[in-house]
Amino acid sequence: MKFIFTFFSLWVVMLVCCWEAKAQDPQFSQMSFATPLYLNPAFTGSTSQWRGSVLYRTQWVGVNNDSYKSFIASVDHNISSHHNGLGLRVVHNNSAGFTTNMITGLYAHHLAFKGSTLSMGLGATYVTSSLNTSDLTFRDQYRIDQTSLQKTQETFGSFNINVPSFSGGILFKGGNKYWLGAAVDHINSPGRDIVNDIPMLPMKITVHGGLNLLSLNKHGDVAPVSGYPGFVFRKQGPFTQLDIGINFSKDAHKDGWGYVVGGWYRGMFISNSVSEGTRKQDALVALAGLTMGDLTFTYSYDIILSPLAPYAGATHELSIIFENNLNKSDSRKGGIANPIYLERFPKKTNRKK
Repeated sequence: MKFIFTFFSLWVVMLVCCWEAKAQDPQFSQMSFATPLYLNPAFTGSTSQWRGSVLYRTQWVGVNNDSYKSFIASVDHNISSHHNGLGLRVVHNNSAGFTTNMITGLYAHHLAFKGSTLSMGLGATYVTSSLNTSDLTFRDQYRIDQTSLQKTQETFGSFNINVPSFSGGILFKGGNKYWLGAAVDHINSPGRDIVNDIPMLPMKITVHGGLNLLSLNKHGDVAPVSGYPGFVFRKQGPFTQLDIGINFSKDAHKDGWGYVVGGWYRGMFISNSVSEGTRKQDALVALAGLTMGDLTFTYSYDIILSPLAPYAGATHELSIIFENNLNKSDSRKGGIANPIYLERFPKKTNRKK
């Protein structure tokens, strides 16, 4: 036990001490619920058998003809008596003509001891990025005596990168009570800007955790409606961001349907190199979803808090999560309630009369 906690502490210290970056990966408001494999590769195979999810995000629909869109799909499987997991993840992101595609193979190993679980995950990614220069406008295209844009005289080199990237993560589940994890993406900081010699895919550090507020009734049974407060902290180059919030959910183990509702705050803390060290308020996120059998449908809406609010328009996310074998022999007995997929339905305790 002492060795495991020492290993976990050293891993977190290593992640915090070794980051460096200059840009940001795509982000998702439902990251801590619908996209666990994007949050931390240690989640791979953390369900009973199969899990699949698809999420679509359209961001700032009032900016640049609604050209900020992201898509993520993932699938993973628990094998070898819940000790290993294999997964696959695909991410597509378009930001006003700059397109990034990432396909990732994932593996995790899960160690169980005294009711708790320690998971360690790895990911290998192939990344392609490109810039569509035809959507850009330059100063020499404008003429006072012309009503239409002229052809630019600017010349361009290659704006394509094709590189491998690697990630790793660790996750500790404290019985049925709490979880704490850390992950690092782009460990090798692949692809460098030939002008400034900085990583085009900089290292990203994620630390996340939360609590399980499940309680037992007078019969020793788990309450059907529960709360899951949590946080996600990310740092990538000069950008740091904290998500904090809570999801409330009803499990589908009794009548085959359930729900989830939640609220999250997302803040952006930017270093001096970006915005004179000022603190940025980003958004409030409202989330709601419905579970029917093995499927959960979730929608979230971002309420923009930044100065971009009058111009940005709405930000929406839609996700579908599939998890099989929920209502059969699995001890969780159905219903997706939280991102950690804890054992939410332990056996009834024998209490002294």
